[in-house]
Amino acid sequence: MSERLKIHTAPSAFPNPQRVRLFMHEKGVADQFDEQLLDMAPGGEQRSWQHYARNPFGEAPTLEWADGSTLSETPAIVHYIDQSYDGRKVTGADALTQARDMMWDQRCYLHVLLSGASHERTSQDPYRAFGFPQPAARTSFHARKRRRRPVR
Repeated sequence: MSERLKIHTAPSAFPNPQRVRLFMHEKGVADQFDEQLLDMAPGGEQRSWQHYARNPFGEAPTLEWADGSTLSETPAIVHYIDQSYDGRKVTGADALTQARDMMWDQRCYLHVLLSGASHERTSQDPYRAFGFPQPAARTSFHARKRRRRPVR
């Protein structure tokens, strides 16, 4: 490939940027990309208009070409890299092997990674998890609602 692509990742975002980074190292092409690390803090770079122009969901990873076109979503990025770069086909050399790889990728994502991430998100106060203070009006509304007597 003649042009170096940019991969916008964030080490703190789990699991997708890590999946792409591991794949790139397994394929042996990690040194052929310019990695841009995003600040994933609330209000960080992933929520800037520049990154929203690359990825409307403001997520990582996102692959960017020199002309500004982009590709996001981990399976799409992995498929592109595996098919576009020389070397061993990590996701399989034939259709059946590639389909089995996609099957296991989906199983691992849905049954292991996603469930772990969902548990971590829902086991905390949702406002605190995203760095926002809990609104006082919300607390007082729920307190008033509990004090109401049922209508007969």
